[in-house]
Amino acid sequence: MASPWRAARQAQGLTLTQLAALADLHPSCLSRFERGVGGLRLPTIRRLADALGLHELATTLAAVDDRGGDRDGQGTPANRARTRALAQRQHKARLQARRD
Repeated sequence: MASPWRAARQAQGLTLTQLAALADLHPSCLSRFERGVGGLRLPTIRRLADALGLHELATTLAAVDDRGGDRDGQGTPANRARTRALAQRQHKARLQARRD
């Protein structure tokens, strides 16, 4: 089954290289994304949607990104706090395991 992103690209009559250039992506990155092997960050998916003419999707993604999406690779403050708390619990568990 072809990915919806590949289907949208083909419906526009674009090659993978052409779409990658329009979305400012490396073709191999776009290829991995279309095959479901790799992921893209939200701003990159927004550029891809815009390049495909999916303006409503691009606008929706922009709104999500503006509310604190993963712009810097760190996620929202709440996500960072949960990640930090998990790391601290794991560290304490490792220390306790060494003592036992």
